[in-house]
Amino acid sequence: HRFGQRFLSPTINMWFKQDDFIKFCCDLKHYISCELVFINEEEYDYPVAKLDDIYLYFNHAKTKDEAAENWNKRKSRINYDNLYILLYDRGNVSKEEYLRLNDVVQLHM
Repeated sequence: HRFGQRFLSPTINMWFKQDDFIKFCCDLKHYISCELVFINEEEYDYPVAKLDDIYLYFNHAKTKDEAAENWNKRKSRINYDNLYILLYDRGNVSKEEYLRLNDVVQLHM
């Protein structure tokens, strides 16, 4: 954004629980191929969707349609040959999860 570039990742302006984010990264093509299924989640005042067995929280979208439109537009821009994974660890990512994520990253390098 700071460099005036368009967003290439569908995960911009949304969040995952950490274990779901790791699952997403470790099987990216599978999750990207799944359709968003929006759920009624009264705990949040923004759209929440499922992709297979993980949850996505669209905290910057006002509507389900806006969230879906941004997700679908941006997922088509993914360059699988040039990925950068940024994970903010809140202290509950296990060593095994780090190793699993590292194995996936190394496999694709």
